[in-house]
Amino acid sequence: MPGIFISYRRNESAGHAGRLFDRLTARFGDDRVFMDVDTLGPSDHFATRIEKAIATADVMLVLIGPNWMAQADRLARPEDFIRREILAALRVECRLVPVCLDGAAMPDAATLPADLRPLVGNECAVLRHGEFGRDCDHLADVLAAFVRPSAEAMRRGLSAALARAGWPLSWWAGLVRRTSPRAALAIAAVPIALVWALTVAGAWWQGQQGQGDDFTQLQVTDNAVKATAGFLNGTVTDDVDRIVEDAVVTLSNLDAQRNTETTTDSSGEFTIPYEAVGATSQSRLELAVSKPRYKKYRETFVGNALRYRRSLRPETEVAHVP
Repeated sequence: MPGIFISYRRNESAGHAGRLFDRLTARFGDDRVFMDVDTLGPSDHFATRIEKAIATADVMLVLIGPNWMAQADRLARPEDFIRREILAALRVECRLVPVCLDGAAMPDAATLPADLRPLVGNECAVLRHGEFGRDCDHLADVLAAFVRPSAEAMRRGLSAALARAGWPLSWWAGLVRRTSPRAALAIAAVPIALVWALTVAGAWWQGQQGQGDDFTQLQVTDNAVKATAGFLNGTVTDDVDRIVEDAVVTLSNLDAQRNTETTTDSSGEFTIPYEAVGATSQSRLELAVSKPRYKKYRETFVGNALRYRRSLRPETEVAHVP
């Protein structure tokens, strides 16, 4: 049953009507759009078939060309087919949408017969020659709110979308085109779900592996550690000497089970308390640096060893923990 009826005068807008018909049937399906020349068969009674099509339509598009009002006198004649089509649509309360072609203006209500004036009370659409494809797509989007595509149109549109998506989705395009709509949706859901699952799995795997590099050059400045108490100062960089900010720096006393934590600033620098380490202290300490998407840096050493080293650098005792 037609959802869209195209009303037009052949002598002024047949070309626009034909292009519009092709666009709309591609979107909604061959059985959802009615246009007299393309839809009627040789044996159909013209007037009867048109009135039946209007009675089952959701919307009538009334094409108004630049010369439409120049033929306004024809609209007053009972035998005029445009008049009969509009009146038939009004009788069954079919939605009327005027479509102005190539700069044509909406008719003034005063120039129309009284029984046709409800036509101009509706908002009009526009079709321009230079923007025909875009204007048609906009009109089709408006019509989609109250015209349901046929099963064939849905299947054809889904198949075209899969074909445009490229491999592996395009592999399903031909299969979708040859199945029922429900089966087509089910078939299309399989590759879509597969691609989604692979995307999520890939993102999770990347998160587990990390995107950054090891912090392999953690520098500790001169005189950072005093004899009994003080602070440990340093700068965090990655293995190509890029500054790393907002990294978490943790100093742990493994014997006393005590941790101190801070973060690096915008210059990659940090200052962290280094408590109660005497000249003969043998406390086992661990310095760890971490940040999401980087691998963890960790070094273990004996507390008083810091007094005799200019800086901390990765050596054989460095443990890199993913």
